[in-house]
Amino acid sequence: MEQPLVAITTWVGRSQSPDFPRYVAITESAKNTLKTSFEAFQSQLSATHPDLASKKYGFTVEADGKLKVLNTAGQLSTSETQRLTDLLNESTDLKAAASAFRDASIDMVDADSPWSGSYLGRYNLTKENFANTIDLAPLLKRPGSVPPQEFSDGLFFNQLAYKGELATEETEAAMLERRAAQRFTAQA
Repeated sequence: MEQPLVAITTWVGRSQSPDFPRYVAITESAKNTLKTSFEAFQSQLSATHPDLASKKYGFTVEADGKLKVLNTAGQLSTSETQRLTDLLNESTDLKAAASAFRDASIDMVDADSPWSGSYLGRYNLTKENFANTIDLAPLLKRPGSVPPQEFSDGLFFNQLAYKGELATEETEAAMLERRAAQRFTAQA
């Protein structure tokens, strides 16, 4: 008796864009600007709200561009979280720098491949899921300023790997369609 043939479809994904190194450089520059803006914010916070400045917290960018405090260490009350969120959003430089980093990060991930290069392309990073995936505060820490495991957990790739949404054939098609409308090349 003959066995019926079974078709198996395999999705490999796109190749890394030749522009990937440029997007990495843009993201690194945006991160440096974000770090400078965050340090200025923290300095101002220490002077005006020392009670908040002494707390450990994270923050991210929501789809609408607003900054959101993440009470990752559980040190903030609800009212402190709201006060800090308001203060973050009042800092136009920090807000602009965080949004620029978010957008550059999305471009960098979109330009990479799921199976070669830096493997960032394995993930689907969008404005809609960025806030659930990336905490900006740990990205700005210097080696040695926090315990090694905490530093490692805060690295961009590790946050993406731990909390990111894996790309699928469908999310890649949606990304390529979105990028085509923006005249972006994610293909080699």
